[in-house]
Amino acid sequence: MVRLLGTAAALVFNRLFAVGFVARPLGGIIIGHDGDRVGRKSMLVLTLTIMGIATFLIGLLPTYEQIGPWAAVGKF
Repeated sequence: MVRLLGTAAALVFNRLFAVGFVARPLGGIIIGHDGDRVGRKSMLVLTLTIMGIATFLIGLLPTYEQIGPWAAVGKF
């Protein structure tokens, strides 16, 4: 089972890995710099708010039953 998931991850998420690989250090530099100037607690609240808003917006996406095959377009 683990081998199957590893293969699926390599085939499906190989493009998405590069985005995370670049975004994490950039986010760390930007949020880290602002955290030193403004305060770490406020940057923590900001990042949690951004993640909460993103999660809420993902919940608003239409399902396959609503728009059919077009639902898969936004996932890649």
